[in-house]
Amino acid sequence: MVDMNKHLSQDIEDVLAKIDTGEVIECEIRWKDTGEAETVNIAMYDDDGISDDDVFYYCTSVNDFRALLKDDNGEDFVVVGFDNGKAGGRWSKTYAIGFRLYATVRLTERELLDVLGGDCSSIQTQIDNGKITLGDGDSYIPGTWLVDDDELPKSVHDAHNGDDVDINL
Repeated sequence: MVDMNKHLSQDIEDVLAKIDTGEVIECEIRWKDTGEAETVNIAMYDDDGISDDDVFYYCTSVNDFRALLKDDNGEDFVVVGFDNGKAGGRWSKTYAIGFRLYATVRLTERELLDVLGGDCSSIQTQIDNGKITLGDGDSYIPGTWLVDDDELPKSVHDAHNGDDVDINL
């Protein structure tokens, strides 16, 4: 499993720094046992015995929330995305996918599923914005990379047939 603390970008740190106590954050979680996704609310304050049916989980600090981003967080779920509307920030867990000689792209689960379905616009956007420099060779994701990558969500493994994935740019 990947320790997400090693992969937290400055973008997410900027969003986390703007989280206030008392805030409720809309989060996408992934259940570890089934791989199913669910949208829930996580509150940034101590429960103090007050029950709110709209709140799935309570955190007493930003560090408590940050811990939920890690695969090994002691819970039955992991936070894979969140929208902090108050701070104007959105974050989704991304996966590094090699798709060409010396080229790696970071894609969210939804973007990766789109690529598996033939929609490569998320990769093209990153190329157009200068986030990816292409090396030589054909553009494809070797099927074995996807099969062997146990960090990828179950939905990606379920959608992938084991073949190489052509990247049409």
